[in-house]
Amino acid sequence: MIDEPHVLLGAYILGGLDAEERGRFEVHLKECAQCRAQAADFAPLPALLSKVDRADLDTQPTDDGESELALRDMLAARRAAATRRVRHRVMLAACAAVLAAVALVLVIPRGDTAPPGTGTFAMHSVVAAGASGSVTLTPKPWGTAIVLDLKQLPPDGVFTLRTMDDSGQMQPAATWAAMPTGAGVVQGATSIPMPKLRKLNIVDADNTVLASVER
Repeated sequence: MIDEPHVLLGAYILGGLDAEERGRFEVHLKECAQCRAQAADFAPLPALLSKVDRADLDTQPTDDGESELALRDMLAARRAAATRRVRHRVMLAACAAVLAAVALVLVIPRGDTAPPGTGTFAMHSVVAAGASGSVTLTPKPWGTAIVLDLKQLPPDGVFTLRTMDDSGQMQPAATWAAMPTGAGVVQGATSIPMPKLRKLNIVDADNTVLASVER
């Protein structure tokens, strides 16, 4: 009789125990978490061995101790391989996270950073009910791109943004209808180069100046 039931694990998995020994070992399995874990690891082993060509097997008999030692060596190798796979996945995940963070740093700010030469200026109300907000100017090869961020516009009517160059020539740059909230963003453009742009006025349908920016 074997005093240490752990050594019977290999014989149990390979079906080498008689009915009495198997019954005693299964009682031990209920109490031993280590043996349960190892038995679960090697549950597929008998099916795999059934597919092996008997001619490839060593015909030398081995006792239970040698069988158990070989089985535990296989278990150690299997767990080591599993650990390496887990570490590899963790490393890949970490690398992916780093690359994502780098992409976030490199890509996102580029979308938020204004192009060279861009300037933002406050718009000043000219009349009591005039608009306020800001205007952002961006130089372009064809002139100047304009973005108005407005609030406190009159609730009705049609409005026009007029631009003036350094010689006093005026150009309309945008036209839009009133917005229900009196606030919104309007995009416009003028052929006047940004260095020559001197004034921007928002006027209503009666040509009343509501807000202005001078440079």
